[in-house]
Amino acid sequence: MNKSVICHFFYPEISEKLLDELAKINDSETSFFVNIQGNTDEHDTLLNKVKEKLANAKILKTPDKGRDIGAKLLLIDLLIELKTESQYTLIIHDKKSSHLGNANFWREELFKIISPHYYKKVFEIFEEQPGVGIVAASKFTQNEYLKNSDSFMCNSSQKIKELLKKYQVKTTDYNFIAGNIFWIRTNLLRQFFEKRSIMEIREQLEAGNAMDFVKGTYIHAWERIMSWIATSQGYGLYGI
Repeated sequence: MNKSVICHFFYPEISEKLLDELAKINDSETSFFVNIQGNTDEHDTLLNKVKEKLANAKILKTPDKGRDIGAKLLLIDLLIELKTESQYTLIIHDKKSSHLGNANFWREELFKIISPHYYKKVFEIFEEQPGVGIVAASKFTQNEYLKNSDSFMCNSSQKIKELLKKYQVKTTDYNFIAGNIFWIRTNLLRQFFEKRSIMEIREQLEAGNAMDFVKGTYIHAWERIMSWIATSQGYGLYGI
């Protein structure tokens, strides 16, 4: 079973723990696509550790644009351009969420899809349920869609609607994975971006640590739409 991993590292102080977890699933059937964002000595040390622990890794170093979404889009583009043989892709990042009081709980829950207890189960779900497109932590499957007003209960509602129209993303299932960490069928990524420009999408994303507390952002709109890559193609989300 060929697999691929899309991983964005930004916080060296917490990245190594995730790297160690990813190293446990490092085998000849897994291709790693890693972005390291930052130019400190700590980031250079992290880069060397990635090279040491992930033998089959393609590594990028990019400017801070679009937060983890911008980096993941570039890595998806690289995966597609290289015609990587892969049935399933893990999309993950070293989630810190320092603005949340329960950030550690959030991170550990999202990361459980690569834990020894659940790792094998993820692929059993994909194999046994062909209608499942994404597998992720059930606690962070959310839905903000308001049918009566055809809007979303978040500050990025207008930007979501703008992007859905622009990129012709049509779905009746607006469930999404908050935190943007999940396994997805790789062919869904290929088919979705086949007629959409990843570089155009990334160019519109905000630079720096853009947040959506006061007004919406394209970053947070795409955080929702990333899950709709699956639902817009008729596949569902499965929470574990």
